[in-house]
Amino acid sequence: MLLQNPNLTIWLYTQPTDMHKQFDGLAALAKNKMAGQLNS
Repeated sequence: MLLQNPNLTIWLYTQPTDMHKQFDGLAALAKNKMAGQLNS
């Protein structure tokens, strides 16, 4: 894969999740997980 911006950070959520959550639900899930990682 070629990235245009070498400073780009890509976050992956590796746990199983329900894809019926659509974009907003999945974004909230990722946001909450990342907030938990920062507070640990």
